[in-house]
Amino acid sequence: MKNVTYISAGAGSGKTYTLTTKLAKLISKDRNDPEHVDPEQVILTTFTVKAANEFKEKAKAELYKIGKYDEASRLDNALMGTIHSVASSLIQKYWYTIGLSPKQAVMDDAAKTTYINQSIANIPTDADLKFFARFRKLFNVVNSENKPDHNFWKSHLKDIVEKSISFDITDYSTSIDESLSILKKLCNGTSIHMDYGQREEAIEAMISVVSTCRESGKKTTTLDALDSLQKRSRHLDDIEWCAEFAKIDKGAPAFPKNTAPISIIEDAKQKAEDLWCSQEVYGLQEEYIRIIFRLAKEWNEQYKQYKLNKRVVDFNDLEHYMYELLKDSNVAAEIGRTYTHLFVDEFQDCSPIQVSIFMALTDVVKKSYWVGDTKQAIYGFRGSDTALTKAVADSIEQKNGEDGCKSEGLKKSWRSVPTLVKASNKAFTEIFRPIFKDKTEEQVHLESAMELHPEKFDVKLEDRAENPLRYLNITEKRSSRSTKLKVEDIAQYIKNIIEKEGVAPSDIAVLGRTGYDLDDVQMALTDIGLSCDRETTLDKGSKACQLMLALTTLTVNPLG
Repeated sequence: MKNVTYISAGAGSGKTYTLTTKLAKLISKDRNDPEHVDPEQVILTTFTVKAANEFKEKAKAELYKIGKYDEASRLDNALMGTIHSVASSLIQKYWYTIGLSPKQAVMDDAAKTTYINQSIANIPTDADLKFFARFRKLFNVVNSENKPDHNFWKSHLKDIVEKSISFDITDYSTSIDESLSILKKLCNGTSIHMDYGQREEAIEAMISVVSTCRESGKKTTTLDALDSLQKRSRHLDDIEWCAEFAKIDKGAPAFPKNTAPISIIEDAKQKAEDLWCSQEVYGLQEEYIRIIFRLAKEWNEQYKQYKLNKRVVDFNDLEHYMYELLKDSNVAAEIGRTYTHLFVDEFQDCSPIQVSIFMALTDVVKKSYWVGDTKQAIYGFRGSDTALTKAVADSIEQKNGEDGCKSEGLKKSWRSVPTLVKASNKAFTEIFRPIFKDKTEEQVHLESAMELHPEKFDVKLEDRAENPLRYLNITEKRSSRSTKLKVEDIAQYIKNIIEKEGVAPSDIAVLGRTGYDLDDVQMALTDIGLSCDRETTLDKGSKACQLMLALTTLTVNPLG
């Protein structure tokens, strides 16, 4: 890797402006200048077609400003687009070097998803399906509606095959070994053997504890949990019954005093834990792991044959063929003679194969500019590897000028008002501290350009809304019993803000990672007498969405 400039650019820090002006400056240099680049010599990759077109138009606008009209027109001949469109263009040119037909059609993500969904159901044998049914019953696998999930295995298999495609995995031996290693730790080495009689004994011991505790007539949290668990037991299999029982607290004052001797309680809990860590449980899960990976391997082989028969390639194939092209020294040399500068947008969302492509390209072009921001990584579901891209960015920074590599940072936010920038800094600082450690503030914090350069904005700072958004870091309040903030704590925190600080309930928004989290928060708020608006589906025409759009617009530009 050589001659790479990595630009760390936070949201709103002027990434597109920086890149387009940099490109326009290089193109406008005198042809005898060693830094000069012709428009046709540029490769630029983005994650969307829209972003590529926007970059091209803004670069043209910069060239128009300085009177470079011909150069602006020639920018249409640059190789700009998504990584897949760039790869497709080069593959079409050099198809013969990798033994690929030039008439291959490209299978888009929608078509690939449809094929996956339709083909997965046909992979398991009758024996596999019977095992899945038994496995589901034994472990009481249910869906989000708490109903038996007969197709649970499909989501697991689909997840594996999608990751296999993204990371080009065909050998699952390592995945199986690692999965079994984790399973052994969960089952404590599977040293416990239990026969059916011992299982019955464990169940009877637990039921006895529940009955004895209930007969005491005393109410405790643990007794309520035990009572609820026994009522549900007729719907549970032995294995899940034991797993749930093993979670219940052992000691006083959880159990009523003078009811069941502590030795009986301990014995019942130990039997429950023994069953969950037994060889039987381990064996069932080991078989499931081996079956699901075997099916993934069979699916991959069928998918490969399907593409050959249909004469199609998917986006991941394009990336791998592109990488194969760059391994050919003659092709790589010709690409280097044709293109001299590489621009990579949204580097933080690159997959391992994409990182390999860009690193290979740096060896054949004169100069590369990579732009990224770990905080904005959003394509993990498509195989991007944030840890890898961060490691590459860190290695460029550590080179500090060696081999022409260096790092730059865009540290000003040109998009938001000062209070919004401060709220963002506060929120992201704690979120990314485990990643950036002692460099968190340096990597996360942005300065408000509106405060630093008020003369560059057409609206006076004092005329803007003073506090369009206030960030309340409720994670600063920790439960004494757990490092995880409980929904009850969140609800009480909100109630305190309303009662003690006079904040209107309608001015408070709660964001969560999943709908289930927000459902729990809503219930907790309702329990303490606070009503809230909880929409379970996104309706762009709803009043809530229209209000959020209006407030966002107001935040960005309070004066319209």
